[in-house]
Amino acid sequence: MEKLKPYAFLLLGAVLYTLGFPNITGMLIPFAPIIGTTILVSKLIKQNDLKTRVFYYLFYNLIITLLSFYWIANTIKEFGKVPFP
Repeated sequence: MEKLKPYAFLLLGAVLYTLGFPNITGMLIPFAPIIGTTILVSKLIKQNDLKTRVFYYLFYNLIITLLSFYWIANTIKEFGKVPFP
């Protein structure tokens, strides 16, 4: 369980980060990206192993990417007048 704890915090940080930008829930928290980035940086500073730091960073960015791609289809539909796929 102790091995999964950093990933739970990184997941929380990534979700908080994405809540700072317009999203499908309509909830916008302007200071949330600062808190999310602080969680990431604190985990990176506490870790001495470069391999683990890189893995933490990739995990954090993977979550942000998965939660953030919804807006691309909406932007294409709105401004490109392309039908929604």
